[in-house]
Amino acid sequence: MVDEIAQVKFSEKTHHLFSFATKYCAWHQPDKFQIFDSHVEQMLWAYRSYGFDKFHREDLHKYARFAEVIKNFCKFFGIEGFSRKDLDKFLYIEGTPH
Repeated sequence: MVDEIAQVKFSEKTHHLFSFATKYCAWHQPDKFQIFDSHVEQMLWAYRSYGFDKFHREDLHKYARFAEVIKNFCKFFGIEGFSRKDLDKFLYIEGTPH
């Protein structure tokens, strides 16, 4: 669903609005979808060194793979009990440059 919503055509050119699509889906079904943005990408990339998952940055731009990385992140760090919303807030806040 997210990947389909992300494909938007403007002036004969198709754009991949992945961050918008994840936010749209998470807003309408917060228990089903995780938010992706540059802050989340930064945090997952930084935590990648712990070995919770082997992924490339571009992998995060396909929702199924992104969701798998998030699942592995939560399992590795023992935070499966956190809500998606709480995880969104953590990744966003911690990924924001201070």
